[in-house]
Amino acid sequence: MITKEEGLRNLARLIDIVERAHPKKFNLHFFVGGQLNPKEMVKNLEEVGTCGTTACFFGFSPLVTDLMELTDRGDLIPTGEPTSPRIWTKIAEAFGITPDEALYIGKPQISEFLGSDADAIRRHNSKEATIERAKLVLRMNLETV
Repeated sequence: MITKEEGLRNLARLIDIVERAHPKKFNLHFFVGGQLNPKEMVKNLEEVGTCGTTACFFGFSPLVTDLMELTDRGDLIPTGEPTSPRIWTKIAEAFGITPDEALYIGKPQISEFLGSDADAIRRHNSKEATIERAKLVLRMNLETV
């Protein structure tokens, strides 16, 4: 288990990485990826970018913490747990935040306030909006440390 401070440092590093990722490969609507590994992710970050998970932001986790890894299929899992029903809890632990905060960043609930407005949903799920949510969570947590 890591400390909250270490987790928040991981979150700050992850924000920096995702800011450099190619926006066309950042998508919260569906799985992006395929056969992935962290070395390829780093090599192609600015050009290709990829995440391999529905929660695209946290799909880059293996680049900043060894608590998360990608499967051969490109799915994000807690290291050493091939199937984990507690993925959001594990993500939260790795980044010093709560599971609700992790969900807020990576899997925002949008239907109840955006309805079927496709443009609004696209903006809400954009890389920029996701980074802003992550920065907000980071700021709020840094104030309490």
